[in-house]
Amino acid sequence: MEFITLGERRAISKGWIRDKLDRLLPDPDPIVIANNLNNPKITEKEIVKIASKRPNSPNILRLISTHKRWGARYVIKKALVQNPYTPPRISLGLLELLFSQDLKEVAKDGSLHPQVRLAAKERLEEKE
Repeated sequence: MEFITLGERRAISKGWIRDKLDRLLPDPDPIVIANNLNNPKITEKEIVKIASKRPNSPNILRLISTHKRWGARYVIKKALVQNPYTPPRISLGLLELLFSQDLKEVAKDGSLHPQVRLAAKERLEEKE
């Protein structure tokens, strides 16, 4: 896909060819990812792959978190919080929605922003 122009990648991301869509999942262009998010052929598993990708653009992670269809899914929220490239503001907002066992993982994850880890610890203490 590296030899395909940006315009072609954007057009392919709107299409129906599964093999080509899979190869566009790690694309760095936010418009290609936005098209993927709106493509009915894309599944939750594939969006989790995008949300978990490291390194990833904060703009792409923001697109996922605010997407009407995908931003409401628990596994996607969890993947976003556990990605150190997710802007802390987004992660902090999503912490409120995580289960205790996931908050424990976040609180222990040294790769995450210190503010996110601290907020996860505080949220755990509130739940107990």
